[in-house]
Amino acid sequence: MSLLGKVRTLAAMPAHRRRLAGEAAALMLAVRLALAALPFARIARWMGPFTAPGRAPAPTAAADPVEIAALSLAIATVAPNLPFRSDCLVQALAAHAMCRRRGLASTVHLGAAQAGVTAGETHAWTDAGGMPLTGYPLPSGMVEVSCFPG
Repeated sequence: MSLLGKVRTLAAMPAHRRRLAGEAAALMLAVRLALAALPFARIARWMGPFTAPGRAPAPTAAADPVEIAALSLAIATVAPNLPFRSDCLVQALAAHAMCRRRGLASTVHLGAAQAGVTAGETHAWTDAGGMPLTGYPLPSGMVEVSCFPG
């Protein structure tokens, strides 16, 4: 799609979706810059306490599925249209930040492919209120190696 087509698509969105798309784009840019400039240990501290695989606490409050779906759609819509690479980690961290801004509990999961499946493949995904937010469906053979409930 051409730049003009993208602008027309954005202009045709309802105002609340445009705001979410703008927030998602700004946060993905901020995350991309942070990943380039800061050591991962510092970013990990911001993400929340490190938790062993499969030990993330259950969500304490039910999140609004409509709100989670809107955040997910904003990330998914904006990510492929940015002028920089917005891979799964960028999307997961931006989604985590969007949840924090709304007081929603979210968890960032980091995973790696099982030995013999696809060596070296990694993935990041985010859940909010027990619902998938970014990074789904998981690639086959992906195993959680850590998570950061926030």
